[in-house]
Amino acid sequence: MILSGVETATYVDEDSGESTLYGVPLSGESVALFYNRTLLEELTGSPEPEEGMTFEDIMAQYYEYQDILEEDYGNLMIALDVGNAYDMHFLATAFGYQLFGPDGLDSDAVNLNSQEMIDALTFMVEELKPALAGYNSGDLDGESNRTLFEEGNLPYIVDGPWSIQRYVDADLDFGVMQLPTLNGVQPQTFSGVQMGAVYSGTQHPDAAFALLEFMASDRGLEIMYETSNRLPALEDVSGIAGVGDDEYLQGISDQLNYSIPMPIIPEMGFFWDNAGSMYGAVWNEDETPEDAANEAQDGYEAAAN
Repeated sequence: MILSGVETATYVDEDSGESTLYGVPLSGESVALFYNRTLLEELTGSPEPEEGMTFEDIMAQYYEYQDILEEDYGNLMIALDVGNAYDMHFLATAFGYQLFGPDGLDSDAVNLNSQEMIDALTFMVEELKPALAGYNSGDLDGESNRTLFEEGNLPYIVDGPWSIQRYVDADLDFGVMQLPTLNGVQPQTFSGVQMGAVYSGTQHPDAAFALLEFMASDRGLEIMYETSNRLPALEDVSGIAGVGDDEYLQGISDQLNYSIPMPIIPEMGFFWDNAGSMYGAVWNEDETPEDAANEAQDGYEAAAN
């Protein structure tokens, strides 16, 4: 199983340090980098991203092809939902940001005003925003970005497996790969995991565990993929018929190896409320990175307390 999936299904007692596996991760998801092969070939001469491409390289491509993008396409080389703390988490981790401590369980360590987060926000507004045509966050919401990619007017987008069928239906020639390095670091994304677990009050524990074991087996995961197109939560998906040949899910799987479980402590809701507005305020230059980070930290602490 992918490490992030196992961690999501495991509870660690803070006092004793003992861990208990409460379920089995069955499928996983994460954002990754989607790219339009047709546009890349028209712009760069190759339908595939260059091997070893960095996020900074994508930003540089915007300036190289800016005139063509403005005249013939959607004016952007890459799009991401800059006001969405889920999507933007990769940027923060590329600068060393850590949410809720090493184990994701310390509600006192939201770290929104840490130097790592301030560095990420500074890069975002000073370097990344100009490479996204200087648009405000309201022009870069998820649906607008997906529509632009779907229409064939966007070379790259940060998106997730939930959009794959949409792009297939649009008859796009596209690929999916793990996010390129940023700031010399392989960014980590949030991983989402769907789990199977045995109800503690079951009257048929043997049958329940047998079913769960089958669901987590290669055959069970193969049926899940065939019927729902979900990505099995395995580090190596080559043993599941069809998945190894699914180029889209392979890109998601590659990124899941660089993902961290989304914290499941109750205070996570306060993080979403404050982090999203922090990203948006800095991106739109309504606040400095330092002021926005401190405001987000204060907002989280007020809500959590």
